[in-house]
Amino acid sequence: MGNSTNTEGLQGAWEKIKGEAHDLLSIDVTTFSAPNVTLDVQDGGPFNLDKLFEQIKAKVGTGSTLNLVAHTHVDFDLDAVMIAKEDGSPGLMEAHNKAVQTAIEARQSFVKALKGMFG
Repeated sequence: MGNSTNTEGLQGAWEKIKGEAHDLLSIDVTTFSAPNVTLDVQDGGPFNLDKLFEQIKAKVGTGSTLNLVAHTHVDFDLDAVMIAKEDGSPGLMEAHNKAVQTAIEARQSFVKALKGMFG
């Protein structure tokens, strides 16, 4: 009887994690071409590669040009939406698609590991 209670508790924990992890497990991959971009990533401290994305979001210079090549959103249940430039660079599209596939595979491995812990 104790084993059944543990199983129910683990199943409940998995359901809670699954609900909480929806945003964590959703994938957004955006690819831009940047023919004319200047960035000011000086923050008074040493350059930090881990914080580069946050710095870039806030510091694209005036007069810079970013062209959206593709954006892909994949939900937890693998429903997907993709927006792509009609005449996008084949090389950039290939890189974008590889990034999406890698992200999906990584998320699937993560979910499989979690299920193994609770299943």
